[in-house]
Amino acid sequence: MNTKFCVCTLTHDSHDRANYLKQTITTFMNSTNFSEKIDWYILSNGINDELLSVFEWAKKTYSNDVNWNIDINEINVGVGAGINQLHTKALHYEYIFFLEGDWVSLPPHVSGHSNNWLHNSIKLLDENLSLDQIQFRRYLDDLDERQYGYEYWIRSDN
Repeated sequence: MNTKFCVCTLTHDSHDRANYLKQTITTFMNSTNFSEKIDWYILSNGINDELLSVFEWAKKTYSNDVNWNIDINEINVGVGAGINQLHTKALHYEYIFFLEGDWVSLPPHVSGHSNNWLHNSIKLLDENLSLDQIQFRRYLDDLDERQYGYEYWIRSDN
C-alpha cells in the first residue's frame, strides 16, 4: 500500500457537480504519471444519480491505477466539515494532494510542465523539510488572482 501520498476530493450534489467531477478525474489522470497505484478519497456532501454514475464510471475506467475510497454524507455538512472528514481518512499518509471536485489539471503543452509534476513535487517536499505545502493554481486574470491568490498574504520576510 502506498502511504507516501493520496488524493482527496470533496464534492457535493448541486447542479453539474457530476460533470465537473468527471472532468477533474479525467484531466488529473491524463496529465499525471504514476509509478504505482494511488489511493484517492472522494467525499460527497449529498448524493444524486449523476454523482453515483460518475463514481461507477471512475471505478470502471481507472481501477487499474486508483484505489477508490468513496464516502457519502447524506446531507451537505459544509466545506470545512467535509475537508476535515477527508483529512481524518488520510492521516496515515505523509502527503495529501487536495484536488477540488471542480478543478482541472492542465496538460503539459499548456502548463509547461511534464506529466511527472506530482513525483517532482513529492521529491521537492522530501528534499526541503522546511516546506509544508505546495500550491498549484493558474489564475484566469488579475481579479481571479486577487480573489483566490496567496500573494497578498505572503510577507517578504517569510
